[in-house]
Amino acid sequence: MRASRLWCSCVLVLAASLAGKGSTSGTTERDSAGVTIVENLVSQTATPTWHLSDTPTVEIGLVEGAEPYLLHRVTASYVLDDGRIVVANSGTAELRFFDAQGTYLGATEGRGQGPGELRGIGQVVRLPGDTLINVDPGEGRLDRFDSEGRYIDRSRFSFRHLFNRPFFAENAELLPDGSLLILLFESERETPTGLSRARLGRIRLNLATTEQDTIGWFGAAENYTIEVGGRRLPGSAPFGRHTVITWSDRYIYVGDTDRYEVSCYTIDGSLVRLIRRDADPVPVTDQDIADHRALYREFMKQNPDRAELLRRWLDAVPYPATKPSFTRLMTDRLENLWVAEPRPAAEDAVPWSVFTAEGQFLSRIGLPQNFTPKDIGPNYVLGVWRDELEVEFVRRHEIVRSKGKE
Repeated sequence: MRASRLWCSCVLVLAASLAGKGSTSGTTERDSAGVTIVENLVSQTATPTWHLSDTPTVEIGLVEGAEPYLLHRVTASYVLDDGRIVVANSGTAELRFFDAQGTYLGATEGRGQGPGELRGIGQVVRLPGDTLINVDPGEGRLDRFDSEGRYIDRSRFSFRHLFNRPFFAENAELLPDGSLLILLFESERETPTGLSRARLGRIRLNLATTEQDTIGWFGAAENYTIEVGGRRLPGSAPFGRHTVITWSDRYIYVGDTDRYEVSCYTIDGSLVRLIRRDADPVPVTDQDIADHRALYREFMKQNPDRAELLRRWLDAVPYPATKPSFTRLMTDRLENLWVAEPRPAAEDAVPWSVFTAEGQFLSRIGLPQNFTPKDIGPNYVLGVWRDELEVEFVRRHEIVRSKGKE
């Protein structure tokens, strides 16, 4: 996420203040072959505790009503410099604009191929001055709009032809320096039975020169495969380990969820630090297993032609003793790193740990279930909340900072 230079200069003072509060005697650093290893012993120290406001200060969305407030597949949302809110509504291929109180103002042209029209919503990037770019890897398009939603221009890109078997490019996202971050898979001749993880690569591509830098190769999402009548049947392993990624203006963060460690790279792909935290493993409970099986049984009822194969897979799949160490990474506008952790059975909120860009622990904060943060500012979290009917709402909550003890 990027902000204007003037705005950034204003919040740097706040960032420094927060970093000072977060620095505790439980954070240690050491060098290993030029890479800084930051160890955060959070459980042994007094730490600041942040909270969200109990109720949202802004809510956009309706169960029934005027079309602009009916949201479907919101992929991104940002608070603009003047307080307005933009919502990327993938269901209608629109960028919708609302004032600071959540009143609808207008939208881009919608679905289509013409100037200002979008075939679909992909990654939506906010640049300084509130320029908005929609990245459509399938079409190979970058469509730019100004802060009012007026169309600026369109550029084209291509990347899949740059890679040959056994590698294939799955996706591409725009980095702050204008390069593309390519998701590259290494295909296998035959999927092994049991638990397995394919390899995926993260490749940085300079669009002007097609020069490539390899960020690294990581484990893809964990699968479990059985063989039935000579046919292999793969499925996503329950509570499987996987790799998550995010970035800020300066850094790319990559974490394999099998351990609480996040690798921090510069935008050009140089590893500079490893961020670690002493988090206790969260067990997979009998209720977790029952809930997972219930989802599959419901799917089998709706798909009777596949029920027998799925039943065999469900009967065979093993459950791990613990959940992944974390589930998602995100950065805020102060370039702090937010790490979503698995929710213990006794807690209602989803716990997140917040670290400075240098890897020092700042705080823990709980976010509501069914709430996906999209934009985190110095004093707010903007995200998508879903009700029990899966109706989407964009909500802004304020961040309340208080000092507590873990």
